[in-house]
Amino acid sequence: MLVLLCLGLLCGIAVLGINSYVKKSAADQIITPEKAVELADVDCILVLGCYVYDSGRPSDMLADRLRRGIELYQAGAAPKLLMSGDHGQKDYNEVKAMKLKAMEAGIPSEDVFMDHAGFSTYESIYRARDVFAADKIIIVTQEYHLYRALYIANALGVEAYGVAADYHTYVGQANREVREILARNKDFATSILKPNPTYLGEVIPVSGDGNLTNDEDMEVAVSAPEPDLAPEDGVQEKQPEPAVSPEDTSTESGHDDPVDPPAPEPEKETFVQVESWLPDVRTELRYATENNFTGQIIYTFDDAWLRYGTVQKLVKVQELLAEQGYSLLIWDAFRPTVAQWTLWEVFPDPVYVANPEKGYSSHSRGNTVDVTLVTSDGELVEMPTEFDDFSSLADRDYSDVPEEAAQNALLLESVMTDCGFKPYSGEWWHFSDTDTYPVEELFIPD
Repeated sequence: MLVLLCLGLLCGIAVLGINSYVKKSAADQIITPEKAVELADVDCILVLGCYVYDSGRPSDMLADRLRRGIELYQAGAAPKLLMSGDHGQKDYNEVKAMKLKAMEAGIPSEDVFMDHAGFSTYESIYRARDVFAADKIIIVTQEYHLYRALYIANALGVEAYGVAADYHTYVGQANREVREILARNKDFATSILKPNPTYLGEVIPVSGDGNLTNDEDMEVAVSAPEPDLAPEDGVQEKQPEPAVSPEDTSTESGHDDPVDPPAPEPEKETFVQVESWLPDVRTELRYATENNFTGQIIYTFDDAWLRYGTVQKLVKVQELLAEQGYSLLIWDAFRPTVAQWTLWEVFPDPVYVANPEKGYSSHSRGNTVDVTLVTSDGELVEMPTEFDDFSSLADRDYSDVPEEAAQNALLLESVMTDCGFKPYSGEWWHFSDTDTYPVEELFIPD
């Protein structure tokens, strides 16, 4: 028994030691987006894939990776994007969802490459080097994953830098961090053995045309180049890449991140973090600060939460506003019942605050938002009043406010109404989903 305990202790020390070594080896290569833009001669930005829902919507973690990768491209950090993920089965395609998001952001299709066989972090980097001929890359993923990715790149002789994509706190991250320790140990060994990836294939330099990697059903279609008649001397001939990987290929995240597959898309009544589904929305929750009419903090969380059904309507709002160069800024969303009691205690005036003894605010149903408009650069536009102005200027009779403010308020009202929201007559910023939900008395955001 003592021998077993000693062996277990030694194994534990070894595992933790390797984990520490991997992190320390790569730590200096994790840089800020600003530093990434200053790098010279970067071949591409490698965005590592993650889970995609059946609907084609990227999971929260993948959405954040795409956001960071797109921002880096738009800032000029590299001329190309390489989307690497799992397309191991015909009905599961991470990289198509990734490329479509980049194209929706205005990035030319030819600048976005798809690596359909990035079944693991190791394989993604190996293939970036050997299939896409990338020698200097910027890797984008969450910080906890970057250490391992950069360590692998170093072992494979790829000059790599990492930029983290941690825009949010992710559910289950504590467990993910623990399992990442084991993943670092596994790839420590893999980096020594250097096995070939599941698939190689003909070289498609990332300096060329990303359309060569498109799926057949994508709108931009191109013909594949004629293969060389024979490989050059000393160069390993690579087999063509199959469209589908072996049957036992996992449909989970193609990057062996220790990530449990996300649950199916939430039900309409489920509370979700708004920013996770609307990464471009801006939030400034006034009641989480002293910057509100009470001068006191009413609740302590600073992320906006709403019912999933309501958030889906806001997605449409954002799309319509973006076409006109605007975005939403959220001042208040779900307000727990305990916060409503606090608000009443601070300001017990039923004209302005719902008396919880007689009924809660619609904010406690999770289907109501207080919003305004900002430009695409985040600048506030002129509106009739400030938030929580209790004068008559705040109502929806815009005849007593400047014309520009009236037009902006009417634009917001029109878009919100078209997408299924009902405006409150006394406050230009206040909108409730026409789909009603019960008051939520148990849920309190972290």
